[in-house]
Amino acid sequence: LQRLADSNTTLLEMISNLLEVYRYDKDLHTISFQHTNLVNLVRNCMNEVEHLADERSIEIKSEILDGEDIPIMADASSIARVIRNLLDNALKFT
Repeated sequence: LQRLADSNTTLLEMISNLLEVYRYDKDLHTISFQHTNLVNLVRNCMNEVEHLADERSIEIKSEILDGEDIPIMADASSIARVIRNLLDNALKFT
């Protein structure tokens, strides 16, 4: 059941990405800048792909110190999408 749920989540993310590409292509995307913490964003993305790394016996390491904050003003969902994509590609091609 967990694998099915993970596959479902991955499929939903792919559909979301396709819709996002369509929005960019048609100039329908709106960028929503907000204060966010880059460290939390990266850690959340790492947690999301941790099960994939475990399945492939790959260890994901971070050099972010505990308690470290990096405040940024950005579109958090777009930044998270880029980070998840980089992590997914790293896991697929390692």
